[in-house]
Amino acid sequence: MQFYLQQGKIVELDAIDTFKMGFQCEAATDPSQLKSPQSIKKFHINYQPTKKIKRLLKNGVPVLKEK
Repeated sequence: MQFYLQQGKIVELDAIDTFKMGFQCEAATDPSQLKSPQSIKKFHINYQPTKKIKRLLKNGVPVLKEK
């Protein structure tokens, strides 16, 4: 999974969800002012659940209290 995310690919796990890498960078008024590695502040993973999991979360998940 790490290999494909580093390549900028979207990773789909059939019954679970989709993952893709995103990043935050410094803004610039002119694209030529952007310096790829130096402009990036941080990376993050975007997670998008499948429709089945979205429905489960929307309807509520039963929670058990630990003793």
